[in-house]
Amino acid sequence: MHITFDYQGLTVDKINNGNLQVTELEVYAITDGQRKQSPVLQTWRKHPEWNEKFLETLTEEIASFKPSGELGLSDVRILMLGPVGTGKSSFYNTINSVFKGRITQRAPSGIGTQSITTAYTPYVVKARSGASLNFRFCDTRGLEVPQGLDNLECNYLLDGNISDFYEFNPATPICPENPGFVHKPNLKEKIHCVLFVIDAATIDEIPQNWSKR
Repeated sequence: MHITFDYQGLTVDKINNGNLQVTELEVYAITDGQRKQSPVLQTWRKHPEWNEKFLETLTEEIASFKPSGELGLSDVRILMLGPVGTGKSSFYNTINSVFKGRITQRAPSGIGTQSITTAYTPYVVKARSGASLNFRFCDTRGLEVPQGLDNLECNYLLDGNISDFYEFNPATPICPENPGFVHKPNLKEKIHCVLFVIDAATIDEIPQNWSKR
């Protein structure tokens, strides 16, 4: 039986050193439909040029943020939530470094199977002048299973029932009977924004029970 193969421009010497005496030959063809499409000539979104000038514009815009005067707040609280090791503390350190103009590491960070952050800790962001900006990032334990924050503790955080620097204990979940539990929090003590920090490289590996939580 005579069979003709398409070498796609390659010579016989490059494929099998010119030797055509074979006893068995298997050929597989792999196709990719995406490669047949014409390349996209335009970007899917418009964005400014990333340079020092644009960085300065962004930082000035963020630094000028102020809560609405009707709320009576000096700053807003941003709660960072996410699995262990996704970089919640590192995210705050990065933001703080940008505004300080140098590398800072106020929030302890690292890599481990258990959360390095064990307390509910609010961090302010300061400019180079030393002035505090009008928002603060609230760091807390990672959403690990089974020792991380549970749904009830998350609700207490959002509602402002947990006082600053409260030390979480997986063996003893927080309850209204705990010392320091804030029974009637005011607007200043509540969470105004939630920031979910997730590692994009491992997003497909997030446990299903964590996603449900």
